[in-house]
Amino acid sequence: MNNEKFQDVLRNWTDDLPICPLTGCGSVINQMYSKDGRMKEMHINYEKKCYCSYDTENFLYSICTGINGANISDFALSRMTADILLGGQLNQVGKPDEEIKELLRQTFNSAEKGYNTTIDNLLATKQQLQYQILDLSQYEISQKYQDVLNRLNVINKDLSIGSSVLIALITNKKLFIANLGVCRALIVKNDSRNDDVLRVVQVTVDHNLLNEDEFVRLYNLGLDMSSLQSSLPTTRCIGNYLGKGGYKDSELFSQSSGEVISSHPEIIGPISLDDSVRFLLLLSGGLCKVLSQLFTNDLNIVNKELVQICVQQFNKQSTLVGVAQSVTNILAQLHHDLYMKSKVNGIDCSFDSREDMTLLIRNFSFPMPNSIENSKNSTASSTISGSQIGTITSYSSTNTSVNYAAGEKQTKPYVSFKEYFANVEIARKEGRLPKNIDFDDEPLE
Repeated sequence: MNNEKFQDVLRNWTDDLPICPLTGCGSVINQMYSKDGRMKEMHINYEKKCYCSYDTENFLYSICTGINGANISDFALSRMTADILLGGQLNQVGKPDEEIKELLRQTFNSAEKGYNTTIDNLLATKQQLQYQILDLSQYEISQKYQDVLNRLNVINKDLSIGSSVLIALITNKKLFIANLGVCRALIVKNDSRNDDVLRVVQVTVDHNLLNEDEFVRLYNLGLDMSSLQSSLPTTRCIGNYLGKGGYKDSELFSQSSGEVISSHPEIIGPISLDDSVRFLLLLSGGLCKVLSQLFTNDLNIVNKELVQICVQQFNKQSTLVGVAQSVTNILAQLHHDLYMKSKVNGIDCSFDSREDMTLLIRNFSFPMPNSIENSKNSTASSTISGSQIGTITSYSSTNTSVNYAAGEKQTKPYVSFKEYFANVEIARKEGRLPKNIDFDDEPLE
């Protein structure tokens, strides 16, 4: 299908912000699969992103994953970026941590309130249409007022559009994370007890029904949880009036005793960006869904698989953009291959399409042996030894009150990097190793 048909012609003002040179972005648009292997786009890209270098001390990264449309993800990115960058708060050196967290919290509140003002006309039109059929029987409505029902269905669809939002803010040499929905933030760092071990820390929690706290919250509202499992992509978002003030008009939520969808974000930080931090990953909701379909719902396994692919691409690619785009391309291909394999083997596949995927990689100190700009992008890693890249461990939590410092646990190392060090030795012999990185040590076994 012609890509231009689905090209979003509206540019977001954030597209013109200075791009962070230490960040790579990879993205692929949604696809519908056919049994013969063909693919076609289903809709415009619902995911919006920003990776901005405000100045030498302040950096803003965000991903907004649209639900049922792109309107709210585009609105949220524009509104929230403006609230953070244009208010002058980041110019205040030494701003207290609690004030930064409050800034992020108010940014989400502002976006939600702004959304509510955008739907006034829709709600007024909906009320007028409902009034026309207020005292009529279902038979009369279906026979004489089908056009009214069609218009109501369109309005309800518009009122169901929402967006997950993930924000990472670096200021005063500290990292703050704000999350609402099913995007995800991962930090990859050296283990404190063994520099040859990379540890994956899931900073955020997923706000969906796999989250025990969210499941219990909705269960206590009196909802039929079995009917929600396959029809509720997230339990928190900006927008989606039908899951909030209009839940009584939703067939899915009408039996609830209160609003189903929450707009309260999870604010995490400050996270110290010490020498152990290697890189930060920000995953869109679509990417997280693909990972669960490819591997499992076990977050330890899912996060490990993703980081393993990222590390492999760090070793192969020459730019951070190349790393991020290669990772998303690999996952997209694996997803399609899994679908085709199931069809060839006569197995019912749980999916026949893939949503949009976006990945932001913010590098701090992870070496790129083949980088074309080592002096620029690897300055921070000039003292990092190659022997520090060994195996990966993982940590995650499903508790919505999780904080970065508490409860971390060690798991058994599971990834071998012998191939990596073999490639380092080849590059050494060919004279391609960066001079500002020490690769002399051997990996620990």
